[in-house]
Amino acid sequence: MQAAAGPPMGVGEVIEMTRQGIREDIIINQIRATRSTFVLSTGDLSLLQSNQVSPNVITEMQYHRPQVMYRRPYRYGYGY
Repeated sequence: MQAAAGPPMGVGEVIEMTRQGIREDIIINQIRATRSTFVLSTGDLSLLQSNQVSPNVITEMQYHRPQVMYRRPYRYGYGY
C-alpha cells in the first residue's frame, strides 16, 4: 500500500498517525512521500517517545533535516 502524498508532515501528525495505530512502515513512507523535514529538539524527542512513536520512525524523522544551501562569499578582486 502506497501512502498518498500531501503537504509536509509535522510532529503532531506523526503522533496522531501512531495513536491511530498506523503501521510504522506506512508512517515512514508518508514522511518520504511528502518530503517532510524535521528539526527535532530534545523536547520533541521526549514528546515522540512518550506518545509511543517507534524508534524507527523517530530515526527517519532525524534523517530528514532541511537542507541548507551554502553559498561561497563573492570575493571582490581584480586579479592583481
